[in-house]
Amino acid sequence: MLARKLKTLHDANISVGFGFEYEKEADHVIDILRLTDALAYRRTIAEKEAMLPVFEFLRKDQWQVSLCHNDLYEPNLLVDGDNLHIIDWEFSGDADIGYDICKLFAVHNPDYQEYDYWLGQYYGRETTFEEKRHLIACAAVIYYYWYIWGIYAGKNNQDVSNYMMAWYDKMNSFRIKALEMIGE
Repeated sequence: MLARKLKTLHDANISVGFGFEYEKEADHVIDILRLTDALAYRRTIAEKEAMLPVFEFLRKDQWQVSLCHNDLYEPNLLVDGDNLHIIDWEFSGDADIGYDICKLFAVHNPDYQEYDYWLGQYYGRETTFEEKRHLIACAAVIYYYWYIWGIYAGKNNQDVSNYMMAWYDKMNSFRIKALEMIGE
């Protein structure tokens, strides 16, 4: 159901005139930490450096930019019978559609062999190596952003400790897989 809803959204090729870029948003958080917490800042810089080849790959691997939700997970999905409603669009903006598509598998973190099942629901066909590579790189970036944001949130008395290990693990597992596929 979600795959069809995303496909309809992306096929409409809507632009809202402002973007949401995970790398730039993470850089903004890192800049704040640079001024407020040297230890947290060093942690985030180390993670950013590890992600640089993934960022560079995505900059070169141009995909369609369109309106994206950018925060698809269960609490932002309401099911009413056969209808699915996507709510809470505060992170939405024009973005690489891969960031929405990868959420079809990134939340579940399936084995590599299972990606075709999850992505086949969006594409209606088997996905190519190039598509999977792009989407795995997008998943690494998404979890990088949430991990960086989580460090900042934790320093500002927001309890995200239940999520931090999952974000960290997913960031690293998707980054490692993306780097393997990119050839780094």
